[in-house]
Amino acid sequence: MNNFILFGLLVSLAFIQSGVGRMQL
Repeated sequence: MNNFILFGLLVSLAFIQSGVGRMQL
């Protein structure tokens, strides 16, 4: 379960980072 939660956090962080990058562009 912990691995699944960590994986979800990494995916959400990557998604937020890409969204911020698009906004800055």
